[in-house]
Amino acid sequence: MRKPRKPTEPFGYAVFGKNGTVSKTIFQLSSEKKNQEKEAMDNFIKGITRIKPNLKIINMKQLQEADQDFLLETSIGSITIQLTELVLLDYAKPLSEEEYRKGHHDAYILKESGSIPWAVDSRRRDSALIRIIEKKLSKHYSKPSSGNFWLVIFSTSPCLETEYHQGGKLMQGMPLIAAREYLNSLPSCIFDQIWFNNLITNPVQIWPYLLG
Repeated sequence: MRKPRKPTEPFGYAVFGKNGTVSKTIFQLSSEKKNQEKEAMDNFIKGITRIKPNLKIINMKQLQEADQDFLLETSIGSITIQLTELVLLDYAKPLSEEEYRKGHHDAYILKESGSIPWAVDSRRRDSALIRIIEKKLSKHYSKPSSGNFWLVIFSTSPCLETEYHQGGKLMQGMPLIAAREYLNSLPSCIFDQIWFNNLITNPVQIWPYLLG
């Protein structure tokens, strides 16, 4: 029986040296769905234990159930994880050379050197987290009988900015601001916590959002 496949984009970062050199580090998740999700989850666990050193992950189990994806046994009890991916196609599209030359779009992303850039829909980009959270909430999952229930959103897309530094201050990007405002407007949320992980920087807690 063939294992389910799931396309994935390479991702990485560049380091700019003082002498003008540029070095790139590129990663790519497995294209086999189960392994891809485990790799994304491993990455999330490494990140969250960096920012929450008191959270000890004792064991991770990849679930076979249709509804839930992972079960973590931790120092604060069990955490059931619903894992989902936000992909570039959620807010960008490929262009023909003619479409690109017309310049009708306000943002672009170059996926490969020498190729035609993709057009980024800024409104869809800024609402991308809202739409993926709405989709998950619409499934009306049953909350686990014990422990915490988390939604973890991961992405290899390079231009979904949730947090960034400006003038020495940590700033929030519009996708993060919009998602927090949306969640704050809901009477309730089945997920105890919602996280975003771009697989490069530390995970960002979307919900609940505690100032300071």
